[in-house]
Amino acid sequence: MDLLPFDIWDEVFKYLHPLDLYNLSGVKYFRSYITRTDGSYLWRRARLNVKGFRTGPFPDCPPGLTEAQYARLMFTSLCSFCSRSRAQNIYWTFFIRSCKDCFKKHFVSCSKFLGMIPEPARSIFKNQRIEPTELLPYYEQGDQTKYLMTSDMVRLIREVIERLNTPRELDYLLQSKRYKLKEALTVAAQCSQWVQSSVEHRGDEVEALCAQRCGQILYALSNRLRNTELNGEVERLLQWKSDLFQYHPLINKPQALSNRSWGNMESTLIAFVREQQALRVKDVKDKIIVSRFLIAARFYAYWITTRGAQARLVFHPSTMDVCMTEDLLKILYLPLHIQVKGAHFTPLGPYFTRIVEGVTHGIMERLCRLMPPPQNPRTNPHDIRRTLTLTALFYCVHCKLGGMDVRDVAEHSCLLDIRHPDNPAVCKVLGHRPWNHDNKGVIFHHWASDACRRIAEACGLDSEATTLDYICQISAPGNLLLTCDACVSDSGERLEMTPAAMVKHLCAAHRDFTWNILEFPPKYWYCTECKHWEKTLDKLNRHVAQQHPGRLIDNGLRRLLDSENMLGRILSPPVVTVRRISRANRY
Repeated sequence: MDLLPFDIWDEVFKYLHPLDLYNLSGVKYFRSYITRTDGSYLWRRARLNVKGFRTGPFPDCPPGLTEAQYARLMFTSLCSFCSRSRAQNIYWTFFIRSCKDCFKKHFVSCSKFLGMIPEPARSIFKNQRIEPTELLPYYEQGDQTKYLMTSDMVRLIREVIERLNTPRELDYLLQSKRYKLKEALTVAAQCSQWVQSSVEHRGDEVEALCAQRCGQILYALSNRLRNTELNGEVERLLQWKSDLFQYHPLINKPQALSNRSWGNMESTLIAFVREQQALRVKDVKDKIIVSRFLIAARFYAYWITTRGAQARLVFHPSTMDVCMTEDLLKILYLPLHIQVKGAHFTPLGPYFTRIVEGVTHGIMERLCRLMPPPQNPRTNPHDIRRTLTLTALFYCVHCKLGGMDVRDVAEHSCLLDIRHPDNPAVCKVLGHRPWNHDNKGVIFHHWASDACRRIAEACGLDSEATTLDYICQISAPGNLLLTCDACVSDSGERLEMTPAAMVKHLCAAHRDFTWNILEFPPKYWYCTECKHWEKTLDKLNRHVAQQHPGRLIDNGLRRLLDSENMLGRILSPPVVTVRRISRANRY
C-alpha cells in the first residue's frame, strides 16, 4: 500500500461514501492526505455519491466545522462531546450531536443567562434589551424552554467585557454575532431539511424492497403448496387479512430473496400457513355463530314483548344466559353449511317459558347459596323463595353498589357486560356474558339485610316471610312511607320513601354510620283488602263504608287488625333517624 502513489488513491476516493472517507481519515497513512487544507474537494466529491435526497444536493460544510467533523455529524451517531454514547438527536443550530448526560453538562437555559453576567456588562444587556437568542444559537424544547451552549455564553460574556470601554467595537461585535447567527440558522435549516427528506426517501426504498421480497416469497409459497391439502390457502389468507404476510419477520426485510434464504424459511412459512388456516376457519365459524346468536336475541326480545309479561317471571334473564341454554345451543351450533333462520326457533315457542324459567331458577339458586342460614329452623335453606324475601339483599363487588334485591342483581350491568372467555366473539356483539360467570361478582350484603330486617320488625313484619311483592303491594298506594330524619329535600321537607327505597338510601347516603329506628304510636288500624290504614277505628269504618259498600268488616273476607296483633302495626309510619355514632365498615 505504501508503494501506491496518492494519485491512484485519489481515483479510489471519488467512489467512496463520506462515512468511508471519515473512517479512512482515522488511519495514520491517509490522515494527512485526506484532512489537509486543500483536500476539501475529496469530501465534496464523496458527497456526490450520497443518494436519497429530494430537496437538492447535499449541503456544503457549515462554517466552523471541518469536513471530517461534518461527515461525523451527518453519518455517525457518536456524541460530539464524549464520543462514546449513541446520540440520535442532532442539534442543528449548534451542529453537534449530544447524549442526554452531555446535554445537561454543556447547555443552560436562557433564563440563567443574565445571572451569569457580571456587572457592568449586565447593565448593557438590560439597558439595550438584548436577548441572548439574538446573538447566540439556541435550542427550543417542546415546553418552549430555550437552551444555550455554555461555552458560547462564556465566550460572549468575555468578548463583551473586553469591549466595555470601546462602544464602537462593542456594537460591531453585536452586529457580527447577529449576522453569523442568521447565516448559521440558514445552513442548519438546509441540513435539517435534507436529513429529513433523506430519511423519508430511505423509508420508501425499504418499503419497496420489502414489498418486492414479499411478492417473491408468496409466489414461491403458492407454487410449493399447489399439490398439497393447502392448495389455494395463501390466496384465501390474503383475502381474509391482506397484510397477514407483510409483517412476518422472515418476509418483512429489505433484502432480495435468494435460493438459500428460501430454503431456510420454507418449512417455517408452511407451518405458519397451517396455523393461520386454523385461525381463519375459526374466525369464519365465529362470524356464522354470531349471526345465529343475533337471530336468537331478536327471537327472545320478541318473546318478552309478547308473552314475557304473561309468564309472571320474577325477572327476565339476560339474552346471553338464555342463548347459552341447551335447547338453544343445539340450534346455534348446527353444522355451518345450514343457514339458521328465525323459523328454527319457532318450534321452541311453547317451551320458551320453561327455558327462561330454568335460567331464572338457576340464578336464584346461586343467590340462595350466598345467603346465610335462616333463623327459623323450619325454613328450608335451599328454598329459592328465600331470595324473594325482603331481607335478601346483595352487594356488587365491582362497583360497590349494595342493597340490591334479586331483580336488581339479576339485571346488574357489572355482572353482564364482561366478555365470556369461552365465546368472546359472541359476547362482544351481544354486549354481555352469562350472569356472574366467575361467581365472584356478587356477595350477600349483610349490612343492608340487617337494616332491612330492623325496618321490617319495626313495621311489625316477619323479615324472613315477607316477600318483595307484598311489601311493594302495601307500599304502592303510599300508605307505608318511611322518613329519614337526617335528610331533607330541596324544599326543606323530610324525605319519604318506601321500605325498599329506604334501605337503598341508607346504603348510599349513610353507609358508614350506625343508625336507629325511633318508636312510633302503637295504635293504628289496617284494611287487609286495599292496604289502607287509619289512626282510629271510626275512620277505618268510614273507609270501608265508602270504598267497600255492602261488605261486613268481620265476614272473613277482610279483617281489622288492632295494635294487639303484631300485624296491626304494619302500616304505622315509623320514623327512621340516622345518628352518626360510630363507623361501621362491614358488608
